[in-house]
Amino acid sequence: MAQIPSYTTGSLKLSDYLIGTDVSSENVTRSMPVSDIVASILAAKSIGTVISISTSNSTFVNLAGGPITTTGSLTSSLSATGTPSAGAYLRGDNTWSLPGPTPTDISAEEGGVTIVSDVTSLKFTNTGVSASAIDNNVGVNIPGLLSSVENIVNGIGITSTGTVTTNPSTGDVTITNAGVYQARAGGNVTLTGSATPLQYSSDVTINTLANPGEVISVNPGLGITINNNLTIPEIDINYIGNNNYIDTGESINTVSQDDIIAFQDISASEVKTTKLNTIPIAALPSIVNYINYGTGTAGDSGDRGKVSNLENPAFNNVWKAKQIVSLTLSEYNQLTPIDKNTLYLIVGVGLTYTVNLVYANWNSVVYSTGGVASQSDYNITTEVDDGNGYVDVTSNPQIIGTSGTTYTFRTTINGLNGHTVSGVSGNTTTNTITGNATETQTVTAVLTASYTGNCTVTLTACASVGGSGATSGCFANGSQTLGNLSIAGDTTGATQIVPVNTQYNFSPTPITGTGGYTFQNQSLSGFTGTAPAAANASVTGTIYGDLNTVSSGTYTLRVDNTRVTLVGGASANYLGWAITSFCPVNSGAAIGGIVGACATWSGVAPSYSASAQSGGTLSDTGFTFEDASGTPINFAGGYPSGNTILSGNNYIDIYAIGTFTFTPTASVQYRELNAVAAVTAALGSAPGAGYYTLSNASQQVSNSAGTHPYTAPVITPAQGWTFSPSVPIITMPNIGSSGTITFNSSPWGVNNTSSDGGGTSSADRAMETAVTLTPSSATPVASPDEITLAIQFKLGNIPYSTPASYAVTIASNASTASGTWSSYGTGQITHYWDGSGWLTSSPGDKFDIGNGSVTITVSRVGSSWCNAVSTTYCTPYGSCTGGTPYNCGVTVPINAGVISYSGTLSGTLKSWTGNGYDNIPTQNTTLSLSDTNTLTVYIEEY
Repeated sequence: MAQIPSYTTGSLKLSDYLIGTDVSSENVTRSMPVSDIVASILAAKSIGTVISISTSNSTFVNLAGGPITTTGSLTSSLSATGTPSAGAYLRGDNTWSLPGPTPTDISAEEGGVTIVSDVTSLKFTNTGVSASAIDNNVGVNIPGLLSSVENIVNGIGITSTGTVTTNPSTGDVTITNAGVYQARAGGNVTLTGSATPLQYSSDVTINTLANPGEVISVNPGLGITINNNLTIPEIDINYIGNNNYIDTGESINTVSQDDIIAFQDISASEVKTTKLNTIPIAALPSIVNYINYGTGTAGDSGDRGKVSNLENPAFNNVWKAKQIVSLTLSEYNQLTPIDKNTLYLIVGVGLTYTVNLVYANWNSVVYSTGGVASQSDYNITTEVDDGNGYVDVTSNPQIIGTSGTTYTFRTTINGLNGHTVSGVSGNTTTNTITGNATETQTVTAVLTASYTGNCTVTLTACASVGGSGATSGCFANGSQTLGNLSIAGDTTGATQIVPVNTQYNFSPTPITGTGGYTFQNQSLSGFTGTAPAAANASVTGTIYGDLNTVSSGTYTLRVDNTRVTLVGGASANYLGWAITSFCPVNSGAAIGGIVGACATWSGVAPSYSASAQSGGTLSDTGFTFEDASGTPINFAGGYPSGNTILSGNNYIDIYAIGTFTFTPTASVQYRELNAVAAVTAALGSAPGAGYYTLSNASQQVSNSAGTHPYTAPVITPAQGWTFSPSVPIITMPNIGSSGTITFNSSPWGVNNTSSDGGGTSSADRAMETAVTLTPSSATPVASPDEITLAIQFKLGNIPYSTPASYAVTIASNASTASGTWSSYGTGQITHYWDGSGWLTSSPGDKFDIGNGSVTITVSRVGSSWCNAVSTTYCTPYGSCTGGTPYNCGVTVPINAGVISYSGTLSGTLKSWTGNGYDNIPTQNTTLSLSDTNTLTVYIEEY
């Protein structure tokens, strides 16, 4: 330790340092700021330090004496106005005031004129006036004289007028009769009453004298006539003229079979009505026996049932039908010759024609999001109706019928892969058969994907390769060889996850031949496409080309580097560069080949070895090539020109012209973000205390260039705990936008001191500025996170001789369980059911979910069963015999069913058709739930 020979005097400052022993670091002696020592003492004693106290007035209180930085006194006083006294009180407007109004608040007026402004007393002398006082509040009651009339209201026939102009019914009131004054008898009316004079009697009877009179005149109406109109009129129906009882001015309409006519029933001697369609033929003998035909010649009963064949002199070329023959169309077609004097009636179907349906353009079927719909996302169903109902003709869209048959083609668009169909038009056409024809439809429709998430596309890689080494088939899962064909890229089983209706891209290249074969004429199909609107999809990609064997030989492309320029201190030994070409595909200064193979190089470009990049990077500005004579070589059309096929050993010398630039690699910078200390200081407990966990607490990064975004640390309450007032949120305000840093930026470290090291080694990293918390402190409060859990089973139609049951396990990472579930163990419940019908287990019970991750595991357990038929999962083994010889494992369901869950989150774990064609291995899923969420698990086999 350094020795100090003498000391100067002075006051101790908070910025001074004292020498002490740090027991937390193996008793290391170090200097300590006085401010840290003072803060530690005050914190241990729970003592705070106030540097300055200032004062300010509030609404009701004045405070004086500040600011105080060392010592001083504070004086407070009320700021109310007015004079305080024993009888005064402080009002809400900060004024001292006596209770009640002052005497000057009461005045007396008469007729709007002030009599006195300072009333000292009120005296009442009239009858009925009373006064009372409570707590200096005086109440006066003036009910008026109850036996006197205060107002007169007009009634029916009564009016009243008074002397008060504003209310005529008060004051001196005059009542007059405003109704009937007198009733008098007159004409044929007599009055009788019980009082005299009669006109003022309260009960008056009014009578009329007898007056029979006579009809003077009657006017006729539509269809009516009047006789003896002036003496004794007779009303009769008018039968003649344009005003008879039928022709009454109505419009003339065509009679229908449901119209009604009137007739006289002779047998009953009365008029009746009937509908035209109920008149029997027997009632019309003249119509039956006499039929008019031709030009009006009358016939008789002999014409009934007779077809007349008349010759018309105007048609000399028409053959007269002498006989009628009934026969089928095939019989008619066999007649030789056809008799012109015979009328042939074809029995059954006549000559038929075919109308074929074609579709003009499927580009009119589009996605709702845009673009022509892929025909893998829909199919069509075609029906035709010839009047006897629609028939499915999808496999052969046509109709065969006789001339005159009316038909309708109807095309239905059916969505696939989760698509729904709307906006369909042009899918129905109606026409009449007149001969062989073609019917055209242009169907328009819109496909909407009901599933809009990501699609997992799985590839099956296949090959259809010709040549002497022809190979066909598909690659095994994960295999990259098929016969003598080898691929280095995607093969069977490769997957890509892309949004639905977007493109997926698989690539099996590069593709080469093995075993002495070379692969040529490569083409690919199906490795790219559009993902359907479904969670999963399978696609097949096919490789086309030829595999051929050739004789051995060597072709060498020799490159002279003497014309290459080096920049940045790199040496030729560290270039480590080579060239690559398209055919054959190899690298190196010498490109080997095979006799008879393609000796054309194209796309020549440099590539660098790993040694060239040691301590830096090597780049070029582009290269050109020329031959020994200095003539530029153009590789665009292949080199040598004309795709020369060389034999034996050949050498082709070319010169590379270009510039290499070597850029040294920047030194590595080491940085660290550590939030443990800041969080522990703010919350008063370390992450390991059990109240919370701290993710991304310490992040160490290193690089020589580029940027790195730190992930903000997150405080998560431990199971059974929460924070009050809220969970602190960690931010990084001083580490760039969104916690992003730039490596090798200046300064490297935040402190940028010698002790910081500037982040130049992994042992001495540059520490970032401390994180901040909002709120800066919080109190952990016990609050178990629970969800409402229920399990429902429905098993039906399962023979009890072969019982099946299901085991359902609900588990979380909770350290304790609560409610009914606690009896099943910590944070877990397993339930079994092998009965029939519904079972609901404890709906509404609470289940402790810990950090919110709940795992559902469902297994089909119990016994195997015997089936009468062989299925995918039922085979002849075990004890099954007789009519049920096929044994089905316990995980094979008997009936159709589903395993699903609902509540805050919903989904399906497994669905199946049953009958031994499905297998149900253990199904499980993990759900992220929150406090107060609900979860119900359903198992149905019905």
